[in-house]
Amino acid sequence: AVLRQVAGKDAVVVVGKTGTGKSTLIQSVAGRQLIQTTHSCSSKYGEAADKVVFETAQDALPGFEIGHAKTSRTAHLNCYDPTKEGKESHVVYVDCPGFEDTNGHEADVATSVML
Repeated sequence: AVLRQVAGKDAVVVVGKTGTGKSTLIQSVAGRQLIQTTHSCSSKYGEAADKVVFETAQDALPGFEIGHAKTSRTAHLNCYDPTKEGKESHVVYVDCPGFEDTNGHEADVATSVML
């Protein structure tokens, strides 16, 4: 499905480690308003920590959910095509599952193969 969406267009493929803001970036590119908030989490050493994060204020772009838990949110390639919202564009944006995914090494291998 993603291959059909990118055919004949320039594609920006957003890759990076899990939790680095790939889906957040696409929400912003799509024009969704983001608000800064604080999320409480545990460090890898078990200590409580507050982390500054961004959330969509309203009307989040479906399929590009922003995750802040210890589990990965993006499980497969997602494509944002601005023309589907009536915007003029020759570029599509592809969100990828993160590397060092919380689903294990096999998920990293599968993501690499998808790319």
